[in-house]
Amino acid sequence: MNQSLQKSAQILETLMKGPTPVGVNEFAHALGMPKSTVSRFLSTMESLGFVRRDLESGKFYLGLRLFELGCKAIEDVGLRNVAIPEMERLRDTIDENVLLTVLEDTQITYLDKIDCRQAIVSQTNVGGTAPAYCVSSGKAMLAFDAERLEKVIEKGLTSFTSLTIVEPDKLRRECKKIREQGYAINKGEFRVDVTGIGAPIFNARGEVVGAISTATPALRMNRNRWQTHIEAVTQTGNTISRLLGAPNRG
Repeated sequence: MNQSLQKSAQILETLMKGPTPVGVNEFAHALGMPKSTVSRFLSTMESLGFVRRDLESGKFYLGLRLFELGCKAIEDVGLRNVAIPEMERLRDTIDENVLLTVLEDTQITYLDKIDCRQAIVSQTNVGGTAPAYCVSSGKAMLAFDAERLEKVIEKGLTSFTSLTIVEPDKLRRECKKIREQGYAINKGEFRVDVTGIGAPIFNARGEVVGAISTATPALRMNRNRWQTHIEAVTQTGNTISRLLGAPNRG
């Protein structure tokens, strides 16, 4: 195990289990670390919001950043539990792989997957990532997160196929269209032989918290299937949002 991570975890565990606040000397004694090492770790953790210092005593409490992370973890678990039955229904409707994703920084992470029964499938791994701007689920979420969209653009748009959107204004126009129609399409922007349709998922505060999408080999798509998938994915996204308490977006 990484030694720095282990020491940080021991400091957090001390704050979680014992009475607080805790001083540097108490940490050093409890953990068998030199005071200088403890001070260095606490300073770094304070700058990241994982611990906070009492101004009068100089002792430490748990930071609010941990509360934020805990809320996000709970929300992700809740999202998965609500989404899986709807993902299974969507898979049964279209018989293609169905993906649940969340937006993390400028990438999407695959939170869960329901496999189809087709002999030829598009391979996607749970826990895997992809650039948000060139997959349907990522574009579906970026369209409703203007600040994140600009962060993606600022980082730079790399071309993965001839269809990847690499012009900032074109991506902004694409996201405006997605907001208006309620879904995003990928016809080979990340992997030339893989297509997808994505729809955003909203929470009770009306914030985008994830996306539902498909991953389909391009050779299986035609005009009728595109329309069927668009309707099914959009309906599934709306259903999951409603189950999470999202307000009606009209």
